Amino acid sequence: MRERFRTIAVCNDFLRDGSNQLDNGTYNRVWLAAVARYLAGSRFQVVELGSDQPSARHLDTPKFMRSLDLPSGHAGWAAAWDGEPSDRFVEELASRLEGIDLVVGWGLPNVVVRALEALSVRFLDFELSPLRFARNLHLDARTNMPLLAECPAWQMPLEAFNAAAVDYVGWAARFCPDTIPAGAGAVGVIFGQTAIDAALLHDGRIAEYSGFVPMIRQWADGLDHVLFRQHPYATDSQAFEQLHTIVPHVRPTLMSSYQLLASQRLSRVLALSSGIIDEAAFFQTPATRLFMPKRRTSGLRYTMAANLALLDGDLLAASLDGANLPPVAIHEFDLRKQFRATWGLTDTPVPSDFREQPAPEPTVCIEVAPPQHKPKLRHRLRRLARTVASFALSGGSTRYRSTPAVIPPAAAVPIPVSPSKDFSYGSGERQTAHDYAQIRRDHRARYELAHQLLPHDIAVLDLFCGNGYGSSLLSKNRTVLGVDGSKPAIEIADRCFGRSGARFDARCYPFDDQREYDAIVSYESIEHVPDGGEFFRFLVQHLRPGGWILYSTPNEELLPFNRNVHIHHYRHYTRGETLDFARSCELMIESWYGQNVYESIAEGRATLLAEDGMELQRDTPGQFTVVVARNRAA
Repeated sequence: MRERFRTIAVCNDFLRDGSNQLDNGTYNRVWLAAVARYLAGSRFQVVELGSDQPSARHLDTPKFMRSLDLPSGHAGWAAAWDGEPSDRFVEELASRLEGIDLVVGWGLPNVVVRALEALSVRFLDFELSPLRFARNLHLDARTNMPLLAECPAWQMPLEAFNAAAVDYVGWAARFCPDTIPAGAGAVGVIFGQTAIDAALLHDGRIAEYSGFVPMIRQWADGLDHVLFRQHPYATDSQAFEQLHTIVPHVRPTLMSSYQLLASQRLSRVLALSSGIIDEAAFFQTPATRLFMPKRRTSGLRYTMAANLALLDGDLLAASLDGANLPPVAIHEFDLRKQFRATWGLTDTPVPSDFREQPAPEPTVCIEVAPPQHKPKLRHRLRRLARTVASFALSGGSTRYRSTPAVIPPAAAVPIPVSPSKDFSYGSGERQTAHDYAQIRRDHRARYELAHQLLPHDIAVLDLFCGNGYGSSLLSKNRTVLGVDGSKPAIEIADRCFGRSGARFDARCYPFDDQREYDAIVSYESIEHVPDGGEFFRFLVQHLRPGGWILYSTPNEELLPFNRNVHIHHYRHYTRGETLDFARSCELMIESWYGQNVYESIAEGRATLLAEDGMELQRDTPGQFTVVVARNRAA
């Protein structure tokens, strides 16, 4: 019996087109199609889809934009990239995929990926890997074919990158020891990116430094020098100008990015979402990423060190058929030669342009005139400035500015742990998954409500944060302190849910904290303490005038307290009692929601509802009551 001839369609981000005032890099698609024809072999035919292709393979970019009800231009492309495909968008794409068995993409936008998923079309999507400092360039990849992700070509051994990092560290120590001179103090580098890139898309817009002011200032605090390394392909100074208004003592540098990373005197680095943040880990350099690129948070199988051997015809055929994978030879493809991309890699060190000028003293965000410092008192007065700032944030007589405060480091206050309380991570009291998508739906829904309602760029306390999944979500555009009594839970939070805007601290309630917050989130916590009223007053004491508080409790009326089932609870509260927590503290109730979680509870065992039954229902009683309240303005 003759084997069926299969068709691969190669496609790139066709929305990144001239009609949207962008260059979609057709040459990358043409290159990928040529490689696919060679590696896939005679069992597959390869066609190209694009706005430059004729007839059935033509992708009309303006038509796709209209199907999404979005305008042409940069802003329309940015809004479309991570959007949900409309029915018209899916239908238009389906008309171009007749007879296609596999889509091989180069930088596909998430809106296209979601449309392919809706059509049950299998795909394999490539881009250049964020790890670019090794001897050769590699690819990152994502797919909806589980079998393909099981082959050796899916993830290249990371030991090669460790070895490359050692090479650069040794080279920098031997040939450019003065990149950052001894005695320079604490030095940080901010790495720039190109002005328009899919990696810069955040909340439907092209991200800029001006959207992350509190996080950047927090990162720069304590640094004696801040350098800015502009992306080699950047064409204007807008990024540096924005940074200069945020961190006045920032100054540009032309030194090689990897020369800087390899310096043993570099304190820390920061970037919006550049892949250099991933590279910094191999150089053991502390790094802060302001947000993660949408491509890498799509929920699909993803790897950032794949091999072109994934396009082997036998491997693709087995993956499409659901058969056992054949052995695959992993080859070293000279992608650096093919792409002519050096990314600043050179054996010749760039002469150090480091200047030994002292950084200005940090600005104290209180409405008082700053004193004139003498250089010889620099260190002593810096400590004084921090003390004054701490006084302002702790509710002293000095007034706040209108800009949101960055949460200062938590004070280390030893609190005795109650011997009757089980704070172990596996006690059953907390969600323990290490990936947000695996957290149970009812818990995610509560935090997604907070993420939807709370303003951006505010300071948030997430008390009883568990392993930090909710704090991580909220910190996408806020500064969040997550506190929990379980030290193992906090360690998981740091490792699995740490973000640039989220910090975590293991402390047991009650604890000493003199700060106030713009918002406090404390879900499923009141029932875990002996005196719910006292606990709620503790929360309100730390809420600023006009601040938000979101909390929840099990509803005694629909989920009666049973010590055998709810072994970590002290009691449950009726809906009226839950609302009375806010009323008794003279808070304004903005809204309340009911939520059901259990289908049945019998003989000490609980059966969960399907996830679609766990959504929040406004003004509708449920097994849990979720309340949104606000403190009255001063």
